[in-house]
Amino acid sequence: GALLQHRSRAAIAHGSPDAAREDLELALDLETRRLGSGHPSLAAIHEQLGEALLLAGRVDAALARHEQAIAAAEATLGPEHPGTARKVLGRARVHERRGDFDAALRDDLRVISVWERAYGEHPRLIWPLTCAGRVLRKSGDFAAARPHYARALAIAERVDGPGHLEVGRALIELGDVVRELGRPDEALALHRRALGLLRGGTADAVTWRDLGESLLADGAPAQAIAALERARQLPVDAPAERAHTGFALARALVAVGGDRGRARALAGRARADYRDAGPGHDPTRVLVESWLAGLAE
Repeated sequence: GALLQHRSRAAIAHGSPDAAREDLELALDLETRRLGSGHPSLAAIHEQLGEALLLAGRVDAALARHEQAIAAAEATLGPEHPGTARKVLGRARVHERRGDFDAALRDDLRVISVWERAYGEHPRLIWPLTCAGRVLRKSGDFAAARPHYARALAIAERVDGPGHLEVGRALIELGDVVRELGRPDEALALHRRALGLLRGGTADAVTWRDLGESLLADGAPAQAIAALERARQLPVDAPAERAHTGFALARALVAVGGDRGRARALAGRARADYRDAGPGHDPTRVLVESWLAGLAE
């Protein structure tokens, strides 16, 4: 069971949620036979199954698995245990994916409350604070989102130092909220600070991509190109992630009057990657096709 769980984590990291699900379902069957259906260790397998199903776009099935993980944790650890809160955080991401932002926020705030009592102003809080901010952004409440991002940034700076990757991520998120609140100069300053910080670190492709898209939205396409080119140099297995980066870079190149042929090729590859990523990405693929049609006019 443990070996299958380990292999499933590798499959998820490489963008293969179906392979991960198969391993986890087998692990769950083996561990249930060995330990019994009520054993607390099964909660972790249910949680991982939920993550794999969510990545595969099977949202309802993912929610059911996370509910099982929470129920198992609450029965053995109690509802206010930090370990139970970890399972609740997984359910919050499913609610977010479903567009049920009220439910997602309730779960995120529950996690923050439990971990505050258990750990204080600990770096563990950075992720649920960021998630709560993101959910509030998606629901259109930018003013309420800002304090969550600002608190995540303050914790990261205090604990990790001003040059840490977590600080860079927090700067990106906070800058996006500030821009949405109508303060573009402040947003650009935060994103430029993130760009300088990340250049000296080991940020992953998604972080560089997010920064590039933020700088593009700030009206700084030349700096966006620098971030997006870094993103393209780093390994990414999931087709949708490659597509996001390629399409953003194509738009940035056109914005600076750069190589339109390369921009067209990048967007064409992004369209193919979105197609490979499955029907869940059809709306974005259609957007790319529309952009390409406009470029040809």
